[in-house]
Amino acid sequence: MNRLHTCYLYEFLVAVTVITLGFQIIGMMDTMKVKTQTSHIEHNEVGHLSPEERWGSDRRDFDDLLTHTQAANISRAVSRTYFCNNESTGSFNILVFGGIKVIRQWQELNVLVNNFKAVDKTSHSLHVTCPYLRTTPDVVLDEGGTDIPCESNVRVVLSSNMNELTGKDIIVLGMSPYSLKIKTKVMRSKTSTNQLFVFYGVETPLRMREWIPDIGRQPVHAVWSYLESSDTVIPYGRYRKFPDGKSKRIAMETITGNKSKLIAWMGSNCVKQVFWPRMGLIYELQKYIQVDTYGKCGNLSCLPRMSEKCQHLMGEYKFYLSLENAECSDYMTEKFWDTGLIQGAVPVVYGAKKEDYERLAPPRSFIHVSDFESIESLANYLLLLDRNDILYQKYFEWRKHGEIEMVFPPLVLSSFCDVIKQYHLLKRGLLTAKELSETTWYQGCRLEAASVHHEHDFKTWRPWK
Repeated sequence: MNRLHTCYLYEFLVAVTVITLGFQIIGMMDTMKVKTQTSHIEHNEVGHLSPEERWGSDRRDFDDLLTHTQAANISRAVSRTYFCNNESTGSFNILVFGGIKVIRQWQELNVLVNNFKAVDKTSHSLHVTCPYLRTTPDVVLDEGGTDIPCESNVRVVLSSNMNELTGKDIIVLGMSPYSLKIKTKVMRSKTSTNQLFVFYGVETPLRMREWIPDIGRQPVHAVWSYLESSDTVIPYGRYRKFPDGKSKRIAMETITGNKSKLIAWMGSNCVKQVFWPRMGLIYELQKYIQVDTYGKCGNLSCLPRMSEKCQHLMGEYKFYLSLENAECSDYMTEKFWDTGLIQGAVPVVYGAKKEDYERLAPPRSFIHVSDFESIESLANYLLLLDRNDILYQKYFEWRKHGEIEMVFPPLVLSSFCDVIKQYHLLKRGLLTAKELSETTWYQGCRLEAASVHHEHDFKTWRPWK
């Protein structure tokens, strides 16, 4: 090989080497950039990030995950690329603070309680297996995701014995308000950084304060309630659209044609533990139309009140007064989801604000009291719908596009799996204890009308808007 060829070969090898090094440097810079971005997302306050910043530019990733978890919990999300470890199994111990005899008084907890087996005179337990989603957007994972198991074995203990707090990962308060009331001062001193204290609030804070006046001082890490912004959400019901935008044909006559009665209400709490003049509204409405009232507060009866027979009875009416006992955000109970929507009566609603119903309920499925200047105008509108089948049937159009799913009652065992996710946040220092009075659940009710109970106060009352 002559000198000229040798020179060309040398220059060629140098060029290849330079190009290779260039690509390696660019790759290293991209890797550093990704790590920097990931670190920025992981260590900054997530609440200030948009969905695109959390999940990347592919919006479909975010939308897919949104169907598996509540939007309120997604605000804690950090990574869309880390996964749980499918090779390991976690183990957790949960204490539900309360006596089994006391908790049995709550009808919605009977299914849960029946799964417990006695350990001794004061304690009962059960076991739950909790699978994780392959991607868990509401749990912060270390890089590689090897510290979060895809499946966990959970032992749940039900007891009002304070000694049972020892060795438990999670303490659930509030399922048995009477048990907590006896030990409330002692319990306030027990909160630690090693145990997750969760408050179970499916009743309103106004009602809880009737049972335990100083409950707002209880330190908690998380709230498990009906409120959409809670750490763990357990709504009474939800509206599910049919997948892929599908719809089904409905013969409206089969829904509306057999109704021979106008409007009904069923209730057992007349004044006590009712935090607005509900009976006053009913009495005012009865001045203009016939309202059939069932239960302790009415002149008609159907027993047992929550039986299937009584629920179906409401389906004979065109309208049902779904009036909650308190004016609280997102507080929409089985009075609305089951007794009204599922049974086929159009709910006339009040409790949560209209915007909450619009956000959570099927479109145009209800009539909100706040839309009317007076109860007389509400009565006139109901009479108009009673005379006009076409207008009335529009309140059932939503049935073509989706259906109602009852979530609570009863409380199912898998509900405890959602609480475990909050425990992982605690262990990573992302949850700190605060007084219950500082939570959105506790602050989510209308307070100015909370002391107005009696029907004669109705004249000065105005709907919550």
